[in-house]
Amino acid sequence: MLLYGCFLLFKEDWSEVHNFLMKEYSDDLAEEPFAHIRKGDNNDLYAGKVKIIDDKPYRSVHYLIQDKVSGLCIEVQVRTL
Repeated sequence: MLLYGCFLLFKEDWSEVHNFLMKEYSDDLAEEPFAHIRKGDNNDLYAGKVKIIDDKPYRSVHYLIQDKVSGLCIEVQVRTL
């Protein structure tokens, strides 16, 4: 599996990245995208778009994209600086 990181300055910029990834790769997702958030964080930005997990001490959104021919995956993590 290959890991790719996408760093943003503002949390709100995530929506554009999410919309692009879903438009281009929604048929190739190996699992439902999910967001790690901290307990107590406002999850309005992610609600209804990705699965929300609040059991980690960090924040990031994960997408696992799988090539249908080779079966290889790339994980895209979207985070703010």
